[in-house]
Amino acid sequence: MRVNAIKNLPELRGTVSRAPRSLVSLHGEGWYTEADSPEIAAFTTENSVAPPRELVELFNEIEGMPVTRTSAISGQRHLSRILL
Repeated sequence: MRVNAIKNLPELRGTVSRAPRSLVSLHGEGWYTEADSPEIAAFTTENSVAPPRELVELFNEIEGMPVTRTSAISGQRHLSRILL
């Protein structure tokens, strides 16, 4: 499965062993992942580390999916967390 392949990317092994800092810049962007490890992989504009292309493509594909009636009613338009 595609998610399993993404889950095993070396870039997701963890870049920080403690909670990452909050973004400071007004238009900063941060991607944080946690997979089978207590470590967190942080990809932010502030640390100049881009998330893996495969992860970005997966999120873009998920966000491009049609909104269901249930998610529209509950106001969940954007995916905020996916468990890898």
